[in-house]
Amino acid sequence: MHMADVQGLDRGEIATDPANRGSPVARYDVAIVLGAAVWPGGRASPSLRRRTRRGVALIREGAARYLILTGGTGRHPPAEATVMASIARELGVAESRMLLDRHATNTIESAQRCREILSEHGFTTTLIVTDPFHRPRALTIFRWFGIDADGSVPEGSSRRALGRRSWLRHVLREGLSWPWTVVRLIVLRPWPAATLFRRRHFGSPDVS
Repeated sequence: MHMADVQGLDRGEIATDPANRGSPVARYDVAIVLGAAVWPGGRASPSLRRRTRRGVALIREGAARYLILTGGTGRHPPAEATVMASIARELGVAESRMLLDRHATNTIESAQRCREILSEHGFTTTLIVTDPFHRPRALTIFRWFGIDADGSVPEGSSRRALGRRSWLRHVLREGLSWPWTVVRLIVLRPWPAATLFRRRHFGSPDVS
């Protein structure tokens, strides 16, 4: 695979994680966990940690069969996907259930790389895990590239949990990102309206 680093994907190991034995058939082939900042010393930022925990919870609940962890190296190494994989392993997720993209530097690149992964492995149902202030733009981007994605947000990411000042800072940053995103999407690909306007969200706790 040329666009992502994939660790030990084995279609025969879908039910090998003890946490999923006896669970119903997964609703989604894969949960895509979008990266966030890595802090000095390779520590996960709160956003990165809560997103990863949500992805792990979806595996444990049987809602998704695999995780795609996407995020490259930002201001501080290692890659966001590497840090997320370490957290997921600590929480009991098998290597065979994780696919890593260590190169994407923004949400558009994550969507492009994840589309390649989905195509190569035959995944069709996807769930995007990210914070609520990022979810609208993330889903728009993934759907723009023809990925029929739903959304899920982690616990502890609501306005109430983050506090008004932190929430407003994140919302402002997202607002400033929209114009650049729209221009980039128009340049990169025509508009697939059929998927763009779907508004389904799955298992999104703590969004008040």
